[in-house]
Amino acid sequence: MNIKWYRDDAVVFEKNFTLDSADYFAEQVATAYNKVVITISNMTRANRFLKIFNISDGLIRTFYNEELENVEIIEDLNVNSEEIAINEASISLIPRTTAGVFFQRTLPFKVYRDEVLYGNFFIYTSTSNTNKTKYKVSTADFINVLNNQSYLGGIYNGVTVSSLVADIMGDIPYRLETALGNKTISGYLPITTKREALAQVAFACLAMIDTSRSEVIEIKSLPTTMSRTIQPSEIISIETTQENITTQYTLNVQSYYQSRWTTSEDLFSGTLRGTQMITFDEPMYGLTAEYATIDSYGDNWAIITANSNNTSLTGKNYKTSFKTYTKQNNVVVSTDIQKVQTFDTTLDCDNEALINYLPFIEYKIKARFLMKNSKVGDLVSIDGHTARIKRLTYDLKQSNIYCNAELEAYYE
Repeated sequence: MNIKWYRDDAVVFEKNFTLDSADYFAEQVATAYNKVVITISNMTRANRFLKIFNISDGLIRTFYNEELENVEIIEDLNVNSEEIAINEASISLIPRTTAGVFFQRTLPFKVYRDEVLYGNFFIYTSTSNTNKTKYKVSTADFINVLNNQSYLGGIYNGVTVSSLVADIMGDIPYRLETALGNKTISGYLPITTKREALAQVAFACLAMIDTSRSEVIEIKSLPTTMSRTIQPSEIISIETTQENITTQYTLNVQSYYQSRWTTSEDLFSGTLRGTQMITFDEPMYGLTAEYATIDSYGDNWAIITANSNNTSLTGKNYKTSFKTYTKQNNVVVSTDIQKVQTFDTTLDCDNEALINYLPFIEYKIKARFLMKNSKVGDLVSIDGHTARIKRLTYDLKQSNIYCNAELEAYYE
């Protein structure tokens, strides 16, 4: 059997194989091709028919328990969603066979234990020893994919959270809690990464973003009921640190509006031959072009086509206004030093609810305990405190999984 990989009409890879099984895997790393030709020139027996039922390009490789030296998973959560945390998995492998061990960047890598999904990841680095008998694969979740994709942003006026999230996510799979999706949101998003845009939306509408033990990105409310009590017999170690008290939260909200007194500003001028996207540092409206055609545009960008030395694009700036919300910590006493934490947003979903929702941290807790079904975001009772799990680190190769956890306990 001969296989040739083509790029257009040129052969870029070629290999000969002996076809000796009903199911056959032709091991060859091939990139940047657009056609494959398979030629079977002869059979070991005459007057036989060969029928090909299926040809699969690529490979799904399963690594079993005995091939895994360790599987360390980090599940992380930013409670306020100011930034969306990235879950990661680091896997050390000793494959029984190197067939199909091609750890290309961005390949999906799902991690299971006893047929229960513990993470849907994508490879970003892999290393091997000299004789390629041992591999270390580093992976990250869908949030890392969002971190590498751009979002053009814009001005929004009373759109549903569900429609804005759908616009941000594109073809990235997600699950949005219905009550959150039904909320309306207004404001502005700049050109940024999809990760940052989603974080700003989640912060405004009181949502948590998490991919832990899920096929998709979960967008949901933080749990408000206790998930479990961690018994003293389940705890190996615990360290509790009392935080320097935050006396006040301040939320600054920036809003954008059009004004009849705004004058046009120069956004582009010079020679342009062909089509080009022009991006803006601030949102603009009322775009006009000289010696050019505006093909399409948004609040943060415009695509124009021209064939001139005197091309120009002008537009009007949105005016801005500011509103500030504050929340005082009720347990402050006269001897406490004033410590104000400030949050900034350009979106408005329900800012009164947002400022009241932000909790003041009393303790930070680090503990090692029997994980059971605990997940980040859960409220648990531990060592006399009601605390929320922010971070879990654990190795799936343990027979009983003990995790290193970081938690926050809040003032009542």
